[in-house]
Amino acid sequence: MSFDATDIVPIEYKDLFAVISPVEKSGILRIIKNNKELENIYERFYFGLLDYLTTYQNEDISSLVFIMFAQVAQDTERKGKIIELIELFPKSHELQFSKIQSETDKGNFEDIGSVLALTRLSDEERNQTFNRLISADKLAKIILDLQSFDFELRYYIQKQDYDKVKEIYSNAEKIWKQSLNWIKDKPIIFLIEQIILLILSYANTLSSIINVDAAVSFFEEDDVQKVLKQAQSTFSKCTIAYVSANIYYSASQPQKAVQQLEKAISLLSSVFGRKQWKSNFYHNYAVMLTIIDTDRSIEAFEKSLEFLDESEDHQSIATTLSNLISLKMEIKAVNEAREMLLKLVNLIEKNEELATPFRVYSVAVNAISLEDPLLAKKYLEILRKKTEENPTPKNMGNFAGANLYYYTDLEINYEKATKWGSEYLYYVNKENNYLNIVTALFNITLTEFQFYKMAKRNRYLNASKKRLKELLSFIGKLEREDYLAIKNALLASYEILLDNYQIAREYLDAIPETTNKEATKITAMLRELFSFILTISTEKKENDGAQPKKEKFPRQTLFNEIATNKDTALAHLINIIDQGLNAIIALPTEFQPGKADIKLILLLNNAGIAVYTKMFDERMMDKHLISNFIAAINSFGNELFGTHVPYFSITRGNNIILFQNVNPDLNLAMIANQENYDSISKLNSFAKEIKDYLYTNETKIMNLLQANDTFYKWLERSIEEMMS
Repeated sequence: MSFDATDIVPIEYKDLFAVISPVEKSGILRIIKNNKELENIYERFYFGLLDYLTTYQNEDISSLVFIMFAQVAQDTERKGKIIELIELFPKSHELQFSKIQSETDKGNFEDIGSVLALTRLSDEERNQTFNRLISADKLAKIILDLQSFDFELRYYIQKQDYDKVKEIYSNAEKIWKQSLNWIKDKPIIFLIEQIILLILSYANTLSSIINVDAAVSFFEEDDVQKVLKQAQSTFSKCTIAYVSANIYYSASQPQKAVQQLEKAISLLSSVFGRKQWKSNFYHNYAVMLTIIDTDRSIEAFEKSLEFLDESEDHQSIATTLSNLISLKMEIKAVNEAREMLLKLVNLIEKNEELATPFRVYSVAVNAISLEDPLLAKKYLEILRKKTEENPTPKNMGNFAGANLYYYTDLEINYEKATKWGSEYLYYVNKENNYLNIVTALFNITLTEFQFYKMAKRNRYLNASKKRLKELLSFIGKLEREDYLAIKNALLASYEILLDNYQIAREYLDAIPETTNKEATKITAMLRELFSFILTISTEKKENDGAQPKKEKFPRQTLFNEIATNKDTALAHLINIIDQGLNAIIALPTEFQPGKADIKLILLLNNAGIAVYTKMFDERMMDKHLISNFIAAINSFGNELFGTHVPYFSITRGNNIILFQNVNPDLNLAMIANQENYDSISKLNSFAKEIKDYLYTNETKIMNLLQANDTFYKWLERSIEEMMS
């Protein structure tokens, strides 16, 4: 019989098939060719391997046959058959390992030591294998060895032990490079694609380990791209596009990310089975559409759930529900949201391993939105414990964000809401995920504005305006007309509410013409509102509070119908801000965060003496003169206005002096080339870290710090990390 498998063996299995013995090839091919009624190549290959294994169970079967069967059983969603075959082949490490791998979809990670004992090679065994020619048994060992590293990576990714993740990948990288060198004269597609999956697992996690720039840099490395370009199966090509989309999305390039993911989704129909895997594509596509198009996002999440229907992939179901509930709330589908929340809670309480910090956070904040205080408090407490057990920036950020929502919507408390809002932003900044920073700034801006709507106090409005300017600074300079229109409309609206009409007019005059319908609607209504409010305010001054008559506005049809006084107009202005805030983050296709050039960092005591100085610009050498100048400005402000301000900035030529109070005895100052989000967030974050360090270590600063002081060394390390 011919051993030509060109038309009946899937492309990723052909090289493995070529390595097994002629007897095994002949037996499997005979069965495959007898199953002509099956059209799909993966189905035919699956049944060919299954029938061969059950027919010749007493024979000496190659490990590669078990590896191929285990993988194609997963491809065709027949993982249960792997468990059945273990009863026939209890000594098959390949089947046992595959069974354990499939359990991870349910969130069940067995003892990692016993799992790795089945497959992990020692350094000596690995070197002996690489020093010999490729054969079926040696190839099987290397494949399982690499799969064990991928399994271990996913285990520690779930635990968010990123130091361990980096260590494991570093070891795995050496091995996959040796593997590629071993097969360079005779490429093995299946092995190459296992290496690709390992690389992608790490690339997808890098943004959480270090930052998104590091993830992009790693993904675009020549060595990595060289391997990725060797992908042959549609499955691998889809996975590469999927991971690249995730990375570029995190790196504030949503347009590029959406294009990559849409490319991957267009190929999914060519991949047989793998419903659970396909659900991830729609899930992440939905996430990317969340701030762009709510309706399409919901459709994609629901499509993801369809693929998961009747599966036991509780991990993915729980994550998808966690994201979908808040969107249902956004479109006022309260009953659907409540049903989904109940389903999520039931899943978590039946499967303790599903209670990851993110999912617990989702239950807490959605319970707040659905006005279920008992459930919210219960899950906030669970989240607190989870965060204490594993205080990563991501977990700390989730905990702070949940408390921000709680003290804004349930137990309304401005001081606590702003405290947790600052914590939330601090930890999101530590992650350095651009889109998460945008979301955090948006939420805090909205929170401050929410308090203004409740109390109508200008201090809340000014706080919201300050956060909005930070958000716009972070988004960066974008020249799109629709973005500029809504940006200037928002800023004008704030100034109108603050009675700063001249500044408001300048923003209104800066609004460009745009074809965007939403932007046009918002700006047209704003101009009419401004005209009305300005006229009524002017007449009120002239006529000692008299209201203008409606017939004086014959062309203002909006106000002939809905406006009877200034309060009504201001209510509509508040509505414009709500609309504008939601529109502003949906418009940019790519964010362009500006970087600040930090020239000098000073720690000042209350006497104005610089106890620590870090210079990045040699021209600024007289630290005493600079510190005295900053201290004098602070003292002058306190004397003049009679109040102490924790933050201020002063422009001097091409430099900006930024000042932040750390504690009653210490102040932090930075000199930068601009006052933007980057410089302000560095100042605020560093001030918080110094305050926490001094409190935790019970350190008091009495004199000039010396290079051998513990605190001095900590400052040097922290600044190096901040500047990098």
